[in-house]
Formats: sequence, structure tokens, C-alpha cells
Amino acid sequence: TSFYAQAEVKRFAARHPEIPVHTLVVQASRELSQEVAQWTGIRHESPQVFVLRRGAVVASDSHEGVTEEFLAEAVEKAG
Repeated sequence: TSFYAQAEVKRFAARHPEIPVHTLVVQASRELSQEVAQWTGIRHESPQVFVLRRGAVVASDSHEGVTEEFLAEAVEKAG
């Protein structure tokens, strides 16, 4: 699942180079991952994506929901 999600995020980033995409590897940054969960109010799941607009989470999904299509739609709705 994680490999599939990572591939989907990479595909989205390649097709939308104008949109900043950042990756957090939880195993390498557990403390930062916990801070993100606290800041967003969303319990950590892996794999997981957040779409932010002006510093606020406007969409999120995890596991099989992490798709290029989800990201594209979420970004479009966020304006």
C-alpha cells in the first residue's frame, strides 16, 4: 500500500510541477510526524496525504485513498 501511494504522489508531482509536494518519512522523523498529527488534528495513518491551503488542511486521505486523482481533485477544489 505504501509503495502504491508513493507512486501515486510522485505521478501527481510530476504532472503538476507548479504545486509544492513534500514527503515525510515517518520512520525517519517520528517526532515531526507526531507534531503534524497534533497540528492538523488528524490521527496519523500510513500512508497518508494532506492537501493544505494557506496553512490549513482542506483534504486528507490514507491508504488506498492516496491517488493521483484524489490529489488533483482536492487541489482543484481548494482553488
